[in-house]
Amino acid sequence: MRTLLELTDQEITDLLYDQIRPDIVRSILMAYCDENGYIDENVFAEAFAQFFEDQIEEEPDSDMWAEAYNNNYDWGYSIIYELKEYLDDE
Repeated sequence: MRTLLELTDQEITDLLYDQIRPDIVRSILMAYCDENGYIDENVFAEAFAQFFEDQIEEEPDSDMWAEAYNNNYDWGYSIIYELKEYLDDE
């Protein structure tokens, strides 16, 4: 079975319906996957949310900022879930 690190940029793009650049996904995978190509969904989601932290245009420590951060976390979680499901179905 292939690992997340072996997904092509085209596969990532197709799986995520061109919602996010594959280089962003790949940079998180490269930084956090273990030697077997595994990453916990929550670790990916947290790293994904942190990647976009500087782009949140709300006041830090506000409820709106927390909501935006949580939305990015959820988005990251759904991304890694989709990628893992794809590999599981191969």
